[in-house]
Amino acid sequence: MPSDSRDWMVRAKCRTSSTAAEFALYVSDNRGGRQAENLARACGGCTTTRECAAYALLDRDNIGGMVWAGIPVPQTPSTRFHRSAIAHLERIADGLSL
Repeated sequence: MPSDSRDWMVRAKCRTSSTAAEFALYVSDNRGGRQAENLARACGGCTTTRECAAYALLDRDNIGGMVWAGIPVPQTPSTRFHRSAIAHLERIADGLSL
């Protein structure tokens, strides 16, 4: 499934973010708290999560600090939270549910 094609991006739900507040939902700030709830609203119903996850995994060293396929990826790769986020993205990219 991994591909460097970006055609899916025009269908991504985040593509329609029109305000700074909406776009801010897709920045992983490592705060925890309500971020997961906000992401459920922000990415929920998006039809491109599998493509999004696969695209993120193409450059694993530079995906931290953002949200991909509804998964906030912490910026620090040496943490278990980062490794867990990568594992979630791998399952999504493979078409498996969390």
